[in-house]
Amino acid sequence: MDPRRTPPDLDATGSPGGLPSEYPRRPGEREPPGRETLEREAARRRGRARRSAGAAGHDPEVGRADPELVHHAFAALAENVRDYAVFLLDADGIIRFWGEGARLMKRWAKEEAEGAHLRFLYPDGGADDGTAEDHLLDAAKHGESVSEGQRVRGDGKTFWARITLTALRNEEGKLLGFAKVTIDLTVQRAANAERALARLEANRARSVDERAELKAELEVLQEELAVLRKELEERDRPVA
Repeated sequence: MDPRRTPPDLDATGSPGGLPSEYPRRPGEREPPGRETLEREAARRRGRARRSAGAAGHDPEVGRADPELVHHAFAALAENVRDYAVFLLDADGIIRFWGEGARLMKRWAKEEAEGAHLRFLYPDGGADDGTAEDHLLDAAKHGESVSEGQRVRGDGKTFWARITLTALRNEEGKLLGFAKVTIDLTVQRAANAERALARLEANRARSVDERAELKAELEVLQEELAVLRKELEERDRPVA
């Protein structure tokens, strides 16, 4: 057997040491059977080892992503997601990073948005669900603020949005800023309104049909009543 094809042993923490380099594949070669099973078992053993060690024995560096990696990962997410507006604010509510999804949804250019306070996305005087300051304070106090309400696009038009504003803190608990994710609910609300209108139209049509049925039943009852009255009159008529 090719020694390079021998699956690596799991270490004490359940990690398959040196897996990428000691378990290579040639171009076009299929994954050897069992590798995924080894990875899953390694993950389970790693979890059991760390849980049994407890907080005192846990290496604080394990599972901690490099800050530069996190920065690039967030930038890639914010720039490539199109269905959500993702951006970052500092502790004062000033926008410091404006993603492409935010530009497409809110129609404010990166040059316009970055450096502006969050309030510029709200209608004058604030929205029905509160002001920008309200939501920043709520997120800072509770860690997250979730709301729905009208927001203003770059062309001045309003749209209905669901917003999640998350407070970002360092290990000492100091507030560093906020991450904001917005979902445009305009299409969803329009679809809901159309369905509600369709239900009302159906109910109205049903009411018209029901009224027609009741009218027909009433006419039948009136005819039957007329026949009964006539029979009563004939019965009570004196015999000559």
